[in-house]
Amino acid sequence: MRGKGRIYQKKLAHKRRRRALWLIFFALSAGTLIFFCLAFVSQLRALSIQHVNVTGVSSLSTTAIQNLIVDAVSGNYLGFFSKANVLIYPKQKIIDTLYASPSVKHVSVSKDSFNVISIAVTGRSEASQWCEGGIGSSSPCFSMDEAGFIFAPALAPSQGFIYRGLVTLDPVGKTLLPEADFKKIEFFVQELRGLSLAPREAVFESVDYATIVLAGGGKLVINMSDDLSAVLSNISAIITDRTVTPSLSHFLSTLDYLKLDTGEKVIYKVRK
Repeated sequence: MRGKGRIYQKKLAHKRRRRALWLIFFALSAGTLIFFCLAFVSQLRALSIQHVNVTGVSSLSTTAIQNLIVDAVSGNYLGFFSKANVLIYPKQKIIDTLYASPSVKHVSVSKDSFNVISIAVTGRSEASQWCEGGIGSSSPCFSMDEAGFIFAPALAPSQGFIYRGLVTLDPVGKTLLPEADFKKIEFFVQELRGLSLAPREAVFESVDYATIVLAGGGKLVINMSDDLSAVLSNISAIITDRTVTPSLSHFLSTLDYLKLDTGEKVIYKVRK
């Protein structure tokens, strides 16, 4: 009886193993079939991107952007699933590729239909320029946005404010100063305009010291670590003091430099 029981148990175990193997076989077959069906569906033209709408303003042309998209959706995932399928296209790769251009400030990618995706690109706009060389140099200049980010070679000579210094080698894609510090100098320059001092350039010897060049050729030397509001008050006190500046226009046309980086002291020199 014991021998018959062991034989029965062996047959039962064998039957269970065979059933498990069949289940694994059917599961693998079903999975393979589903895999290839999905791969086939992913290649259907009805679900493939047929057109790319590009809107917005950027130094990248519409054709250039469309070509970038074509490259991004070419080929297949794992060799089977089409990257051009509108349901699984590499959206993040497209966004990252466009952001790789320094002139692009913002990108939005959306699906319009099973055949169309839309790319909205916001380009950076020039607020000032960074130029190579020293004061008044005609060396190459580059466009900067409102945060001090240098994003492209300038298309035309600056009609506004120019920054120099700090940046070396290829400046495109670099930031002149940390944004908070750049906002400080931008505020300072705007306030100088309000005082009728006509600032033209800011030349940085280091992140701590800047020389502001005025339209008349005079220079203001400032320490960026100082309270620039207090510096502006000192400048205002000087140019409104008629014992020092009986005529503001004459003072500015003869000013050599005005040093405001010496604590409470203000040192200036005029040209003879």
